[in-house]
Amino acid sequence: MKTKLSFLLGISVLGLGAQAIAAPPAPRAIEPKEVLGLLVNDFAVVVDVREAEERTETIDKARWMPNSKIEDGNAEWKTFLSKLPKDKTIVFHCVAGARAEHAASMAAAQGFKTAYFEAVFPADPPAADSASRGRFLLRSAK
Repeated sequence: MKTKLSFLLGISVLGLGAQAIAAPPAPRAIEPKEVLGLLVNDFAVVVDVREAEERTETIDKARWMPNSKIEDGNAEWKTFLSKLPKDKTIVFHCVAGARAEHAASMAAAQGFKTAYFEAVFPADPPAADSASRGRFLLRSAK
């Protein structure tokens, strides 16, 4: 009992409460309609994580950081993160969502509020719900 109490007191003295060791919140998947609302109200920054050869269409004002450079030790990734605002949601996107989710998790681990979404391109087969997906956010990069 004495050892347990000493341990707890040590944690308290060091300021290591539950909040200090809690994992960062997981990024959430959001619909493109929500992304549009965040952008219109200046509550978010969009980051495109597709590789250069995939970027035939882009989202207006989206920043770009290719997935191939998103690693903890990569200097370009660290510099990129240092330029992102901490007071806005950082919304990552790619074609299918997996790379965007990975990038959002990496940024969340650095203290950013993040989300991700799947972008739908006009080359994709038409879907009944295409208006609720990413199609209307995209503009030709050419």
